[in-house]
This record gives sequence, C-alpha cells and structure tokens, in this order.
Amino acid sequence: MKHIIQFLTAVLLVLLPASKVSADSSVTTQQPTDATQTRVTLQAAFADGSTENGFQYKYGTIPSVGDFFKYLATATCDPLTITQGSTSWNYVAKQKWVESPTSSASTLNAEFSTTVTLTEETTISFDWQVNSEENIGMLQFYVDGTAVKSITGVTDFATVKYSLSAGSHTLKWAYSRSSAENTGLGIGRVKNLNVQNTTAGAWIDAPATGSSIQLTTLYPSQQYLFRAYSKIKSEIRMLNGGYALRTIYSDIKQFETTDISIGTPTATTTQATATITGNVNPGDAEVETGFVLLSRGRTSFENALLTAESDNIPVTLSSTGYWYSSSSGYVYNATKSDNKSFSTTFTLSKSTTISFEYKVSGGRINFYVDGVQTNLTNTSYTTVTRTLAAGTHTLKWESYYSSNYSAYVRNLEVKNTEYANKELQKYVVQPDGNTLSQIAEGLKPNTTYGLYSYMKPTFDSPLEKRWPSEQSEIISFTTKDVSVKTDSVTNLMQASATLNGSFDGGDATIAAKGIQYRNAAGTRWSEVTATVDGNKLTANIRNLRPATEFEWRTFIQAQDCDTVYSDIASFTTEAVQALKPTLTSVTQTSAKVQGKVIVGDAIVYAQGIQFRKDWSSEWESMENLGDEETFFLKKENLEYNTSYEARTYVQAAGGDMVYSEVLYFNTLGFLTNVRLSNVTQTSAVVQADIEPSEVTGLTYYFKYKKKCRMGFRKR
Repeated sequence: MKHIIQFLTAVLLVLLPASKVSADSSVTTQQPTDATQTRVTLQAAFADGSTENGFQYKYGTIPSVGDFFKYLATATCDPLTITQGSTSWNYVAKQKWVESPTSSASTLNAEFSTTVTLTEETTISFDWQVNSEENIGMLQFYVDGTAVKSITGVTDFATVKYSLSAGSHTLKWAYSRSSAENTGLGIGRVKNLNVQNTTAGAWIDAPATGSSIQLTTLYPSQQYLFRAYSKIKSEIRMLNGGYALRTIYSDIKQFETTDISIGTPTATTTQATATITGNVNPGDAEVETGFVLLSRGRTSFENALLTAESDNIPVTLSSTGYWYSSSSGYVYNATKSDNKSFSTTFTLSKSTTISFEYKVSGGRINFYVDGVQTNLTNTSYTTVTRTLAAGTHTLKWESYYSSNYSAYVRNLEVKNTEYANKELQKYVVQPDGNTLSQIAEGLKPNTTYGLYSYMKPTFDSPLEKRWPSEQSEIISFTTKDVSVKTDSVTNLMQASATLNGSFDGGDATIAAKGIQYRNAAGTRWSEVTATVDGNKLTANIRNLRPATEFEWRTFIQAQDCDTVYSDIASFTTEAVQALKPTLTSVTQTSAKVQGKVIVGDAIVYAQGIQFRKDWSSEWESMENLGDEETFFLKKENLEYNTSYEARTYVQAAGGDMVYSEVLYFNTLGFLTNVRLSNVTQTSAVVQADIEPSEVTGLTYYFKYKKKCRMGFRKR
C-alpha cells in the first residue's frame, strides 16, 4: 500500500496543473567547419535558464528540402521529402504556411504527402485551418491511406496531434470539394508540422558544460546528424513547489568527416624476400597499419570485378581490348562488340550461393553457368544470385548488342573455392609519416603472392563501426627464380671431362645443387658430386666411353621448391687413335715396325700391330703387352721379296677396336743390283750385290735362258 501511495504522489507531482512560469526558449546551433577524420567541434546557443545542455549525434543525412517544407514545418521538425499530387499546394512566405490552390473549378482535389520511417512510437503535430462551404470543401489528414482527421467550413488554426507506431508511414493532407462553393475561400492551410524520430539509429548524448564540445571518436568519411538540446523548467508545478523539466531541441544539422586513404602497395623482390612499400593517410584517426601477405594475388581486372571478401578466383578474357577494368570497382565493355566475354572456372568444396551485379545501357549480357545461358537485360544495377552444388563450375559473361550499348558487371563474390584468400603473414607496421615499409622474408623463389595494405581503427566509439575500407586493392607479385647455367667443358679426354657450371640462388635457402650427365643416346640422368666455389659448380667425370656424345645440365633446388634445371649442353669425349705404323727395318724374313696409339686416360684392353700378305684376307695380330703409347714389334718368318701390309690397332674399355691406316712394305731378296757387263756375241759377265741376311749357309747362283735377239734376261 505504501508503494501505491508513493506512485500516486509521484504522478500528482507531475500532472498537477500550475501557473505558467516562463516563456518558451529556443536552442540554435552553428554549422561545423572543422571536421577531420574523427573529430568535430559542435557549437550551440542554449536556452536561457536551462538546467542541462548538450548535443546529440548519430549517422544520417538530411534530405534535400525546398521552400515548401520551410514554410510547412517547424524549425525543429526532422527534414522530410514532400511529394505533391497532380494538383500542387503552394507556400505563402509572408504568412509562413502552405495552402491549397485557389481554383474556380467546380471540383478540386489537391494533396501533398510524405513517407517517414519512425524509429520509435512518436506523436506528430501540425496546425491546420480550412475556409470553405460547410461539407462542400473539406481538408483531410490521411495515415497510410486512411483519413483519420478532417475539418470543413470556416475554422481558425487548430493543433492536431497524432500518435504513430514505429515503422514506415505515409502521411497525406488533401483539400477537396465536390462542387462549386457558394461561400468561403475554398482553401485549406497547414503549418508548424513537427515530426521527430525519422532518422535511423539512436541519438548519442554528449552533455556540454559550455557552449561547445569536441567529439573525438567519429569514423572517417561518414555523414552525421546532430542537434543541441536544453532541459528547462516546464509549466507543470510539482507538489514540492518545484517544476518538472522538459527538453527542447534545436533543428537538425549535418556534417561529414573527411576521408582516409590506403594506397596500393608495391613490392620489389629477390628470391626469398620482398621489400614492400605503401602509403596511408589516417589523418587524426588512431589506427593499426601494415601489410597482409596472401597465397594468391589479383589482376587489376579481378580487383575491379571481385568483392574484397570473394576468393581470388582467376578470371580469363576471351580476347583483349574489349572488356576493361575501372578503378571505381566494375568491369565494362566499352568497344560494344558482340560475343566478347570473360570467364572463370573454380571448384566449390560445398554448395555455395554466388552473386554479382550488372546493368546494360541496351542490348544484353549473355550469362552462362556451365554452358546454360541466361539473358540479362536490366538497365539499372541488379543483383544476380545462383546456388551451385559442390564441384567444378564455369561462369561466363558475354556481351551481345543490337546497337551501340555498354555493359557493366561488379561485386562478383564466390567463396568456398580452392582460391580462398589464405593469409600467410600479417605485418604490423608503424608508418613513417604516411609511408609504410616492410621486408617480407622466408618467401619461396618463383612464387606469386598476393598483398594488400591495411588500416583499421584502434579507438573505441559509441557509434556503430563504419570504417571506409580496411584494406587496399590486392596486388600480385612474383619472387625471382633461382637459376643455373652450363658454362664450359674443360680437360676433355677420352674417358673424363671437367664440367663447369654456375648458379644464382640469391638469398634463397638452397636444399640441393649439382651437375647431372647422361649418354646422349639414353634417357637416364646420373648425378655427380660437384664442388662449389662461390657461385661456381665443378664436377670431374671419369670412366666415360671414348668418342661418345654426352649431355649434361646443372640443377638447383630451393627449400620446399621444385628443382630448377639449366638448358641441356653436350660434349663428345676424345677418340682413342691408332696411328699408321712405321717400318723401322726389314730383312728377307722379318720386319721391325713402330706402332703408336693415342689413348689418353682410357683403359686399354688391347693394342698392337696386325700383319698380312698383300691381298690376303686374314690379319695376324701381334699384341703389345706394355702400356706405352709408342711401341716396337718385330714380325718374324716372313717370306723374302714379298709384299706385306701392317696396321696398328687399339681397343679401349667400352669401345670398339680402332685400326690405323695400312702400311705397305716388301721383304728383301738375297741379291740386289744384278747387272751385266762385258757382253759379247757369246759371253757376258753377270754381277750382283749380296744383301745381308740373317740366314746362314746360303748358296748363290744365277739362272739364264736363251731368248732370240733379246740377249740374256736376268732371273
């Protein structure tokens, strides 16, 4: 019971009528001129005798209003967009009201309306008046198409208050007459319209102790509404002798914070590092800045087409010079050619809804999903969505024009693909002025990465977070590759060679490097141990086959990367040679011959000299059992005064037998220089020189025979 009494007393304290104690006061504000990215100074002239003053602010924009609204509404009415009917109302500046048109027509229907969205239950108010013939001319007030108030005849201005629920409502004032009026002016009038709570979002209070206040936690590049308020004594006297307070507001004004900017970064690369630079301008905003390294980048066309949240799907143009990218965030066909397209193929890990926006100025876009065509013809931006099953899909946009038109596509968003934006590394970087700089280390050679600059707020604000953009465009950069070369082949012999190569690993961590070779007729590579001196590779290869072509290459492998090979080079080992033998001495039954072979470092299986009688088909070999390249062999048991042939031979390991050019020689006879002297008709002296011979017990004789008119003939 005690609580009930206290409650009733409190109600009486508020509702008990009292005498008027003060006139209405007003609150006015000035338009701010010092807005930065996060700060603004608000100034106001508060009401006299106020007990509390301050400001309220929130996101929002004031619709453009003209003179009609100026004379229709109070100074503190929320700005409203007024729509006139087919017969318009007029404003009367001197009287500060709006009125229906004067007309001699027998019938009239003149109206204006506004649509409002209220954030809470609100009581609106306005003053109206009519001057008409009773029940012939009528002024009516409609809410959502239903007439809720009406007046007719001749009236003074009266105040109307009407309570509206939160949400959207259409308010309409209409003056109409059903026939020509005999009395009255045939006019309806409205003024002092006051509608509050039409701007979205709750007002944020900022109490002020003086005539101004600085707001310090705003978000950049946003439009804000603000108003000032004063709490003053009302005309309701309470039982305790005091007065209840009421709040009066200024009109609503607007300001806009300035923008921030995030420049597109650049990267200068080595094999394992990237020197990244970027520019940011946060103004006076408290921010964290830096770079984010991604597993894949975007082209300028992909940047213009894809949303920031989309996976970095690859986009392919059917041909260049037709579809273009715009820095404003869309792609367009400017050359207006038929059947020019761009497309993308990706694999979804699960069922996913993809979306994009398009418009055409004429003609159409042929949009294909896995070859199934849809014609897109809307002339204002329209959102298209498709739900695709898990698996591989191809999307294609193709221009089609019946005349000179353009097409635009933007905000393509595809997720759950193999091209997801995988964040590899985040670098928090403190700017030097407006410049960001960072060295990214531990990168893989010959690898393409994505990169963007970011800037995000670190301050707390009572406002809903509305940051213009936390990241720049995504760019692509590719690290330098490691490389190797084949330089030269030195010390080339019959069974060995020195291979010389070079490499450039830059600053990459190298897991392996070396030299490989193979027989040119084969396919299998063999790796040989190489010595490293600076950036030089050297390998000595042995046990090669003489007179054989080999191929070789150098290789290098950076850590966690594929092996990189040089171009393939070739060399041919030196051949073993058998030189034409030299006859050093000969008798009737023997010959001493010098043989010479060139074998280098080859392993020799056989070498020597072969002999045979001239025109014989069978060679007889005499092998040299020594290792010297020049050797002497004596062939015995030859026939005297006979033609012979000799050749050198050699066979190296892994090779065929090699033969020299043939040496021709004759063994000696026993008598030489046979000659006649003292020849008469019946006698002659025969003489001959006796050749030295290893044969003993020889008997020398001459043979002769008679030959007519020819004398003797030596035998």
